Amino acid sequence: MLDHKVQKATTEYGGRKWSVWFAADISIQDGPYKFKSLPGLILKVEDEKQNHIFELKGIQNSETAFIYPDVKNYREVNITFPQYAKAYQNYRKNPASLIGRIPDQRNADGKFRTGTEIIREIEKNLLERISRDNNIIEIDLLK
Repeated sequence: MLDHKVQKATTEYGGRKWSVWFAADISIQDGPYKFKSLPGLILKVEDEKQNHIFELKGIQNSETAFIYPDVKNYREVNITFPQYAKAYQNYRKNPASLIGRIPDQRNADGKFRTGTEIIREIEKNLLERISRDNNIIEIDLLK
């Protein structure tokens, strides 16, 4: 892969069995998503059903330093994995629960809508999007 000799490792994570190929000659212990800590750069990761495949397509040197995007209003919150799983499952069931109050308003055509109607429409759209998102990486979160 990419002219590097690779080794294969396997693991189970998030309810899936994964195969991971890493290049020991690249002494970077990193990879895509949450895959890391192998004795070399991870070049490819795939689950046994090949629903999810991460593959490094190229490596290039850069003369400039990478500048991370400025994320506004970022606040770090420390929670346990069970707390995260519960919050994730609650969001999938009731995605509009975190929306505060929306005032009644008229749209561009002058049609009056209550804040409650707007929130219901937002929730309907979010639930439709979530229903299509049925192949998440960590399928254990859906249990």
